Amino acid sequence: MSNDVLDIAERTWRRLGVPAGTRDELRAELGADLAAAAADGRSALDYVGGDPAGLARTWAAERGVVRPRPLLARTTAAGVLAMVPGAAFGLLLVVAPSSMFLNDLLLGGSRQMVEPADDGSVSIIYAVDPPAWLVLLWYVTAAAFAYGGALAAVSGTLRAFGDVGRRATVRALTGMLPVAAVLATVAGVTVAGAGGYAASGRLLLAICGSVLAVVATVVAATRLAVVLRARPAAAHPAEPVPTA
Repeated sequence: MSNDVLDIAERTWRRLGVPAGTRDELRAELGADLAAAAADGRSALDYVGGDPAGLARTWAAERGVVRPRPLLARTTAAGVLAMVPGAAFGLLLVVAPSSMFLNDLLLGGSRQMVEPADDGSVSIIYAVDPPAWLVLLWYVTAAAFAYGGALAAVSGTLRAFGDVGRRATVRALTGMLPVAAVLATVAGVTVAGAGGYAASGRLLLAICGSVLAVVATVVAATRLAVVLRARPAAAHPAEPVPTA
């Protein structure tokens, strides 16, 4: 049992980024404590309070040997991808007025046939005038899903790595994501204007790309700022680390 506890502690320290030499010192110290506990009739699991990973995390934090790792790619990907469902829900309102199905089903719009063209073809337009409260509710709901999803995804990702800067990162993003939304809107409008607001798939992809690039940059920069200004790990509450 003591070896199992030591192995869990070792994996925890490795995941937290504790240097190899320090890991060896901590393992030797914990091994000595477990041996002393066994001599007193206590099991290894009882000595660590039933939570080997938690004890390992606490030891590393108390010694100030754990600092937030950048994890920029994972943090940025989690934040951006989690915003996609909410953003897509918001963009649906842009598509709805020109879609017969969405127009009729969601917004109660009416169809209207125009005069035939010279070549004998006809065009059908879908006119819709949704109430202001519905438009506002729609966009607020989309923004809430995107905002909450991004924070939850970043928090969950950093928790999985036992990152000691998780709370600081989430707090920073709480204030920076609205800034990212404003900058992304400006970028999207700028790209759309440069493309003449043409209804083309290529322009839509360019708009989405610019928006995602801005959001990704803000998330990555926020995380990097948290890592660079982090104090020694002992000043931060450490996070539980999965042992499975």
